[in-house]
Amino acid sequence: MSEINKKVYEALQDDISRILYKARLEAFETSGKSISISDVIEANINKYVGNDKDKKIALYGAGIIGDYLLLYLTNAGFSVECFCDSSPGKWGGMFKGLPVISPDALFKQQNEYVVLISSLNYYDEIFDYLVKRKFPLNQIVEPEWATSKWPRSKALQYFGEDFLKPVKNEVFVDTGAYSGDTVEKFIQFSTGKYRKIYALEPDKRNFAGLNKNLSSCTGLVALNKGAWNTNETLSFREDAYTFGSNITNAGDSSIETTKIDDIFCDNDSATFIKMDIEGAELQALMGAENTIKKHKPRLAISIYHKLDDIVTIPEYILSVVPEYKLYIRHYSAMPQETVLYAI
Repeated sequence: MSEINKKVYEALQDDISRILYKARLEAFETSGKSISISDVIEANINKYVGNDKDKKIALYGAGIIGDYLLLYLTNAGFSVECFCDSSPGKWGGMFKGLPVISPDALFKQQNEYVVLISSLNYYDEIFDYLVKRKFPLNQIVEPEWATSKWPRSKALQYFGEDFLKPVKNEVFVDTGAYSGDTVEKFIQFSTGKYRKIYALEPDKRNFAGLNKNLSSCTGLVALNKGAWNTNETLSFREDAYTFGSNITNAGDSSIETTKIDDIFCDNDSATFIKMDIEGAELQALMGAENTIKKHKPRLAISIYHKLDDIVTIPEYILSVVPEYKLYIRHYSAMPQETVLYAI
């Protein structure tokens, strides 16, 4: 396993955090280099379903993850026949050009399919359901990137952990605000007793949805910008229908970026910063260094988009505020949704 950073390890406040820290370090070492989780999936897709390209594959979960896996499986030469979903409203319809069948229909044809579960949040539940209904175990693909053995929090991501409580006059900064879903959860978390919300979302389609969904939200400053360590124009890939848009040299559009240090008005000071920005977290933290150093806001930072996030992000945060107490929580049966909290 990669060398444990003593300062980071000592700042971790409980056994769950230390277990997840070691697990992520091991994943980083195994990869051998700094690449994204999606790169790992793409590079090893053959391992997930075997080398028999004639297998008929059903993806269980007609949603974002299903769309993502369909792309990689198709590119790898596999034949995906259909989606299966537990939502009755999807049965008989089409998703990404493929029929969506009910679980009952899948079981009637179970000898014809291998099933790949395409859900982050309900992976365990779907797997248990298939086993309970006696779907052949040798036809359920359990990818090596499934992290079922990692401690998985059942609390509400960002706001449900017992070590994180609201404070008076919250000023919440949501980077990667998407369509406003996390802001809505923050408002519930703070029981509406907040001062200001700064929501940054660079994707134009997502930003339009955010403004629509949060039209009645008071104290909202919505910025169609990406959080970064400079204020400039960067190449950007808008991809609202897969894992997320991101800053990249191979982008199909451009966005304005901003340092979090430069967004505040009315003498605001952040009390809580959340980041889920597709691999730009470290640069965004650098752009918030003065805010973090001066005001010591609570941080909730995604550390799964790049495999070396587990090394670079906690080390950087402690270099800015050495007295932060750290917690790590994981919210998925797959590598995605690992969050580092600094309190």
